[in-house]
Amino acid sequence: MVEKNEGKQSGKTLNLLGGEESLFHATDTRDKNLGTMLLNQTVGCIWEPTDKTGGANQAVAMIRTMEGISPRDVIEGMLTAQMLAVYNASMECMRRAMIPEQSFDGRKDNLNQATKLTRTFTT
Repeated sequence: MVEKNEGKQSGKTLNLLGGEESLFHATDTRDKNLGTMLLNQTVGCIWEPTDKTGGANQAVAMIRTMEGISPRDVIEGMLTAQMLAVYNASMECMRRAMIPEQSFDGRKDNLNQATKLTRTFTT
């Protein structure tokens, strides 16, 4: 289970499909507390839910992405969580830059931030 404690998902609990095996595969740790912490931190980086599920679909997608990356040890599990956080932040900046009512300066600032985040991700 992954619990979201911040933002609009406050107090919601996400049931992992596949239970603890999914937790272990996504984070490559057999320590339930460490695996849960990594998943909580990763899911906590979702800016806000964009669907009627309160972000549950996004959270499952992030966990499935972690599983797909298949970290081979705890350090890679931590780096995977950071990669997803940076990826989500850059995509959010790009989304904000494309808002039709966005000012020129707002668009410029968001695109600059997205560029920095994208460089961090690729590094």
